[in-house]
Amino acid sequence: MGITEQQRAYEVEKMANELNWTKAVISAVASRFGIVGASEPNLSKAFAKTKDLSSQTAANLKNLLWRFMQMTTAFEPFKLRLDDPDRAKELLEDYEAGKLVVSVSRYNPARIGMGQVSVLTH
Repeated sequence: MGITEQQRAYEVEKMANELNWTKAVISAVASRFGIVGASEPNLSKAFAKTKDLSSQTAANLKNLLWRFMQMTTAFEPFKLRLDDPDRAKELLEDYEAGKLVVSVSRYNPARIGMGQVSVLTH
């Protein structure tokens, strides 16, 4: 038995909650990535289980949010601000292109050296 659109919508909602994304943010980010059918009203109906998303929209959203989850996991324990749809798109694209670098150093007063945390973008 394959996965249903309702199951995909549930998984999208679950990932969105982990990203602290509202339906408005999901819709805006999806729009930036050219995902059709992910309007805020469509997401509201899908999350309320009153109307399914199209199978293509559900699959595309699930894939997109999975990509964001992978990126946020890579940056743990740091939290990325992904509430700006344009910035979120830019960060994901830069991350996937290898343009983001995270460097963490620990400060130890017993040793010579300094600690720093930095995120570099190109």
